[in-house]
Amino acid sequence: MRLLFLFLSISLIIGCKTSQTVPENYSAIKSINWQSGCIPESACAAEIMVNKKMVLKKDEINNQIYPEFVADSSRQIVKLLSRINADKMHLDQHYFEDIYIELPKKHYPIKASNLELLQYKVLLQKSCFCRGEAGYYAIQNGELKISDKSLSLSFTVPEANIRLNKIQVEFNTNR
Repeated sequence: MRLLFLFLSISLIIGCKTSQTVPENYSAIKSINWQSGCIPESACAAEIMVNKKMVLKKDEINNQIYPEFVADSSRQIVKLLSRINADKMHLDQHYFEDIYIELPKKHYPIKASNLELLQYKVLLQKSCFCRGEAGYYAIQNGELKISDKSLSLSFTVPEANIRLNKIQVEFNTNR
């Protein structure tokens, strides 16, 4: 009888344990605020693409890379936007330089430089009426530092004339 009571008590305690799962759309980053690095006269913003990862594809005609965004509940993409003249009425006068960084949801701290940046798929997207330079570039020259409160990225892209080269942002986190 005592053995049965002990077994039932232990089963009840184990069965009543609360679940510690993380919601599928959870991101440790609530919002992002630019601190420095925004191109003068541009509008800078940031987005968090939760439950997404980048699969890098190659355009066989132009021999250029581009990302395809696919579902992945363990990843998120930080997108940093810097846009000059984003007026949709003047399509040939816009200039965008956007940065994409793929991160695991639990990513603090990170320090990567040069070719190590490829594991975080750090991309620059340049969009403008500038033949031969518009497109995506994998950033391979630079340094990325991420803590639980901030992100710092300094980089060069030798293949293109770019205006962004150093970005500092702060996170508001869910911690």
